[in-house]
Amino acid sequence: MIIREQKPYNTLILNMMDKLPNINKWRRMFLLETFIYFLSIRGRMNFLQLARYGKYKEQRYRQHLFNNTTKT
Repeated sequence: MIIREQKPYNTLILNMMDKLPNINKWRRMFLLETFIYFLSIRGRMNFLQLARYGKYKEQRYRQHLFNNTTKT
């Protein structure tokens, strides 16, 4: 998915991520892309769907999203 212009949802997501502490540039862009896919992909959402439409492989989404959400 190529983002060509600044969309309203981009500014909303970036403003939300500005409030999160310790987010580096790479993780910020990864989360921006992932949130856009969550908003735009219809039907069942899984790592295979993210890999199909995204620019990263399934394992990358699985490692970053699953491991970061299960830490307590």
